[in-house]
Amino acid sequence: KRISKESITSADAIEDMDREVDILATVGDGHPHVIRFRDSFEDENYVHIVMDLCRGGDLFEYIARAFSDHPNAKPSTVLTEATVRRLVKHMLRSLAHCHLNGVVSCDIKPENFLFSSNPTLVSGGGVSGKITKSIGNVMGNVMGSKTDNDSSTSNFVKASRLLLVDFGLSRRFTPGRPLRRAVGTCYYVAPEVLRFEYGPESDVWSVGIITYLLLCGSVPFDGQSEKEVLQNVLAGKAAHGGESYLDVRKIESDPEHPLHGRSPECISFLAMLLERDPGRRASAALALSHPWITPHRTDMGVRERMLSLETASEGSLPRAPVGITATQSVTGPLRTRSGRVLDVEEGQDVDDLLSSVTIDAAVIQAIVSFSRETPFRKIALRSLAKLLPPDPAIDAQFEALDVTKSLTIKREDLRDVFLVLCKGNRSLHFTDDEVNTILKGVDLSTDGTIDYWEFIAAATNLHMVIEEVGEDRFMELAKEAFAKFDIDGTGSVTRAQWRNVLSTTRKCYRGGSDDTFVEAAFTEADVNGDGSITLQDFVNALRTSRDGWDPRSRYGYMKTPRKTMSGKWSRIA
Repeated sequence: KRISKESITSADAIEDMDREVDILATVGDGHPHVIRFRDSFEDENYVHIVMDLCRGGDLFEYIARAFSDHPNAKPSTVLTEATVRRLVKHMLRSLAHCHLNGVVSCDIKPENFLFSSNPTLVSGGGVSGKITKSIGNVMGNVMGSKTDNDSSTSNFVKASRLLLVDFGLSRRFTPGRPLRRAVGTCYYVAPEVLRFEYGPESDVWSVGIITYLLLCGSVPFDGQSEKEVLQNVLAGKAAHGGESYLDVRKIESDPEHPLHGRSPECISFLAMLLERDPGRRASAALALSHPWITPHRTDMGVRERMLSLETASEGSLPRAPVGITATQSVTGPLRTRSGRVLDVEEGQDVDDLLSSVTIDAAVIQAIVSFSRETPFRKIALRSLAKLLPPDPAIDAQFEALDVTKSLTIKREDLRDVFLVLCKGNRSLHFTDDEVNTILKGVDLSTDGTIDYWEFIAAATNLHMVIEEVGEDRFMELAKEAFAKFDIDGTGSVTRAQWRNVLSTTRKCYRGGSDDTFVEAAFTEADVNGDGSITLQDFVNALRTSRDGWDPRSRYGYMKTPRKTMSGKWSRIA
């Protein structure tokens, strides 16, 4: 990439240039789906950024050629779901890697994904409709033909990888602090960007728009002008179906809908990416665990295995084979447990080497926040963890970190993950001592491991759970969790009961009744000093937000719903 110095004349332009190179050097460290950064230098006239050569063109060109080659079929039959799934996996993996390193792309669009080599396109007929590539990225509806049973369109992925390129608008983010400078490309920009409070979730929305484009040949939000497009994005008014454009029943009953004929799982996945509330939208890493992306498992899930282990005799549960290590999913080149780098050769299917799970930056940040919770809230959250609805995405995160498949995460393994992240993610830049303190704060039993329930307590966003199950059901769950301590059913827990329950728990909390952690937790909860803890005390602790952490966001910052588009605009193309 060559940038003329004539375009880098202001202090802001120089800062932007330095930032782009810095970010590229951070994320372009050899991840299979991010362009590899080699070097940067300047001469008298230009700044040069040296990256690996991609010979396959960009994703927009691929989509345009695919649909223009199929003139007479419904838009939803041009690219198979298998093909789209592969491409979306590559995009989400690149974003999960960026987010894990504290970087938001801010300009996710098909033009910014390049194929490592030339993808094979199925030959087709003439053109019906048109996709054009211009500054405004104006797209029209197109038609084509291909059945989902034909696998020929998905074969190209075996010989080519999608790589994220161009970090000119990218920004580093810090959990708890939203980005406020509106940047991006109008067709792909997320609603919260237009409200000037956004974070990594905005990149996921953009992938959702690209997914819609791959599935249909058109974007969901269109308009006669850029302003009209942005207004439709902000209002959620799609060209087909209005505000209910992802309603499965309406799609199935409307043969003219661009998504007609796509599977319910596919539409469910799309709806998860295009969730208008960024706090409820899946992160890139969690989206990779959706059933449409990752097939339903046939073996016993981690929660079932954990419950089975707790009800069976110790050691009676067979262990699964040792799988991919967490560091293989975390950063840069693929590495084995011994640290050997797995080189991905051109033509080799990276999906054969990569774990289907990428460590989620939001989960890591949640672990950090949980470690700083008060003793009583930690205990309250862990007691509630068993009763919460299962979350397959968080379970997948646990399994990715459970290197030995022992239903526990060894502190040293998680410590290695943190130290790897600290090298690239400045918002997670902890010293060795700080990492040890964080892990000790999650390991409530002080046995050197983090068990499944401790992980669930740390990683679960309780605010989202309450929204999902409803207030009444949450209170039922809270009462059931509290009843484990209220052994005589009086509605209050004495200090003696508190000590007794925690000291006889299978995984004792910090050594049981003599431990200062247990005593500190009781003292904290006994707000009026009468020597007892009530259900209301318990519920209050569960509802208390983490220090400086807004529970309505996966990344801890507040989204203020606004319907206006006033404010400072910058580079919305």
